[in-house]
Amino acid sequence: MIIADAATTPTAVATDQASEPTPFEPATAVPTAVPEPTATPVPATEAPERLVGGETTRGTITDAVEPVLFEFVAEAGDTFALTVEPLDQDLDVVVDVVDSRRQSIFGGDVDDSFFTEFVDGIVVEESGVYTVIVSSYDDNIGDVAVTVDFAVAVALGQPVRFGQATPIEVTASGVAQITFVADEGEWIDITVVPVDDLDVVVDVRNSDGVSFLENGPVDRSFGTERIRVLEMPADGLYSVVVSGYEGASGFAEAVVERSLAGSGTFLRGSDVIDDPEEPQEFPFTAFAGDVVRLIVQPDSPDHDVVVLVIEAETGDVLYEVDATTGLEELVIEVPQDGDYYFQVWSFDDSVGSFDFVLLAPETAVLELASNDQLIGRTGNATSLQYIIQPPNSGTLTIAVDAIDETEVTLALFDAGEDRVIDAEGTDDGRQIVTYEVAADVIYVIDVATGIGGGAFELDITVE
Repeated sequence: MIIADAATTPTAVATDQASEPTPFEPATAVPTAVPEPTATPVPATEAPERLVGGETTRGTITDAVEPVLFEFVAEAGDTFALTVEPLDQDLDVVVDVVDSRRQSIFGGDVDDSFFTEFVDGIVVEESGVYTVIVSSYDDNIGDVAVTVDFAVAVALGQPVRFGQATPIEVTASGVAQITFVADEGEWIDITVVPVDDLDVVVDVRNSDGVSFLENGPVDRSFGTERIRVLEMPADGLYSVVVSGYEGASGFAEAVVERSLAGSGTFLRGSDVIDDPEEPQEFPFTAFAGDVVRLIVQPDSPDHDVVVLVIEAETGDVLYEVDATTGLEELVIEVPQDGDYYFQVWSFDDSVGSFDFVLLAPETAVLELASNDQLIGRTGNATSLQYIIQPPNSGTLTIAVDAIDETEVTLALFDAGEDRVIDAEGTDDGRQIVTYEVAADVIYVIDVATGIGGGAFELDITVE
């Protein structure tokens, strides 16, 4: 686990101020199927800019009705990914690629995002020159950055170990690459720390050399780049590919880790801040030395957030982070046994929704809310506990599904530690508790596994 400023307690991960926020979403492998080609007219504008694989080229849309053109050369059988990033926040772009016969190889215009457009897994059927057409969707004008990346199958080499810091050199003419092995369904964190003033761009590719980051290569800041909670689509060998922004060269250090190593809880969900004066809170109880981590990703580049961790008894703010205008990550090593809570505030009166991931060891107890979903993994403790304090009375429903044939038992206790109900098993192996709860009463959820530990998924609702 990467914790910055180790001499300070508590400690937290911080990054340089970002200038190029990129939405963060756990990624899945979605190779693009090539549809039947359609004819696309190419306007007679000035000569297209030539694209070189792996390098970023800039262009300008100077007229809302005239696109900017780029071209690249590809061989039959090549697989490529195209990234088009507007450099002006108000610019929304539409993208297409046509062959020498002016046939679209995308099957028509692509406009899947309000910001960066990323199309991956495109297989070239014929050798030749291809033209990238970038036009404005909403009559705005501005600059764009365009990158075409050709897939190169990952060479079988010595994969890095999880948690191993690996020095890499990025050259102006190429990329640096490290490989790692992961299992299907694992969540992976990747951190690339540049040396000096190098600005890095980070991609993750499968063994065929195809990127599976849903929003394309990551370049959220001028400093450290973080990819968090990336779900592996299959067992196999993967590569972290690091390049310099606009061909920059230099040195960096890369670390690949499991998002949740060992036993503990992986809580993920979404929330919303509709009043900048009212934060969202994530309470937990932990022991001295426990490491608890909250990752927050706003859904809009216009929504900036600040994350704090507060000691409940004193109200003291132990740490605060607002490192970027996008993803925020705060890692806290708990200084002493007690109750704590994370707060997520909007910055500069911005409002909006955000995704979050909260990771905690098995010794920590998280307070849950309705509609929370989590994955728990037991170890020596063989059980995990959570609390819920519903703001309103209603029907509490808890469902637990075992992972990998783990034997689980589910029970609910009240604040006086009296066992109020045991789960009922279903034909498909689920454990379900349904109970009428009172408002503002604390209930304890206990999920136990057999000797040796196991894993489970838990969903909770109050209606």
